[in-house]
Amino acid sequence: MWPLQRFCGVVHRSFNSLRLLEIFRYRQLSNITVSKARFSSKAASQMLSADICKQPEPTANVKINTPQFQSLFTEGLKTVQKLFKDNNYELRLCGGAVRDLLMNKEPKDIDLATVATPDQMVAMFEKQNIRLISANGISHGTVTCRIAEQNMEITTLRIDKVTDGRHAEVVFTDDWFLDASRRDLTFNAMFLTLDGQLIDFYNGKDDLENLRVKFVGEAEQRIKEDFLRILRYFRFFGKIADDNTKHDIETLNCITQNAHGLAGISGERLWMELKLILCGRFVFESFKCMHQCGLFPYLGLPSEFNSDLLETVCAKARHLNMHHVTPLAALFNTLNEVDICCEKLKLSNAEYHILWFIVAYKHTLPKGNDRFNAYMEMLVSGYRFRQELLSNLHELLKFAGDIEALDYFTNFKVPSFPLGGEEVKSRGQIKGKQIAPAMSTLFAIWRHSGYTLSKQQLLEHFGPDTNWTDLQAMYPQIETKFAPKKRRKL
Repeated sequence: MWPLQRFCGVVHRSFNSLRLLEIFRYRQLSNITVSKARFSSKAASQMLSADICKQPEPTANVKINTPQFQSLFTEGLKTVQKLFKDNNYELRLCGGAVRDLLMNKEPKDIDLATVATPDQMVAMFEKQNIRLISANGISHGTVTCRIAEQNMEITTLRIDKVTDGRHAEVVFTDDWFLDASRRDLTFNAMFLTLDGQLIDFYNGKDDLENLRVKFVGEAEQRIKEDFLRILRYFRFFGKIADDNTKHDIETLNCITQNAHGLAGISGERLWMELKLILCGRFVFESFKCMHQCGLFPYLGLPSEFNSDLLETVCAKARHLNMHHVTPLAALFNTLNEVDICCEKLKLSNAEYHILWFIVAYKHTLPKGNDRFNAYMEMLVSGYRFRQELLSNLHELLKFAGDIEALDYFTNFKVPSFPLGGEEVKSRGQIKGKQIAPAMSTLFAIWRHSGYTLSKQQLLEHFGPDTNWTDLQAMYPQIETKFAPKKRRKL
């Protein structure tokens, strides 16, 4: 066994010293002898002058042979399995697929890990005339091929050479333990051989069975390697935990102390994780906890919000099939706050318009039976310009919990204004800048009729003695704020 002092000196000259010290402590406690590491990259061998610990035995001894596991063996996976076996490269399932199988769920997609380097994989696939999909991930060890109408994503085992809280420089290895040690959560650090043997170095199966969300090794170190893991923690808490209060206090303290790291993460990556949190369980509890941990300023969210309203809306969301941004509207009091958030998180235009619409109207929702006419006028007035207005209204009604109005407007066909500008122009009595005011006046007349007048009945208002000024006074227009005229750039 190497003396700890000598080991630390070598680690300091290599990379990610805190990570290697963790690995050393783990293996020392496991009474495992330190021996020469095996790296599949020459660059990694040159970089690591130290002897690294021998790969330990996994802590779980479980064999999986469920119907969900067997269903993964498509023609594509069988082809890849045979190819890697023939070339003596280990290939295992990893990440979410393993987690789902242990939860008796059928994985939506599969990720594979291997000791083969990207160059070795590319050479294998090209030799067999297997189509390669994209070269974008090769620098990080990921090769994607397409076999039998299925994309197969395979990543070389790797370790983080340098991390800055956002990105990592990696080197490749053939040590499964080192690869597991760079992952975020224990139940995401498991592997599964293609004959069903579970490889679990960090007791991920035990944490999964006990519904615990736990970082691999030291939580603070994992977070500092990639600050987005803060949001991944809350996402998986909503996915795995059965009790919204079962947070580990030390983990929450680490999150609070490192909240500032989210400032350096791109808005797109932040929003990707937040969307998954909004689609999971414990939405109210998660956002309340994130607020208490001081995350909101780094997510473009307001520092003050109506906690009771958020709780009420989230409770409704469970059975109303809300859009993922609908509960988020409870956090905002002004449209300016919406603009700040959407600019930070880079929401899509559709998401922005839903959020904007709900916040614009949530404080002035019509009441009683008159609300049906009010919503009707809102739809008809705005539908000419934004076809998504009806679906936005559905989300507003879900937000308000107005089930009666929601049922009424679910299959509602919005009346269509029967006249077009060309038809008005063809009458020859008005032209140029007069057409738009005339159209608005005719629309007001149509609205006043309860949206029943036909095209011919509207055209009867044209005549040599028509006084458009008087008509405009008789049928005033109604201003509606159904959508922002233009998305603000802050």
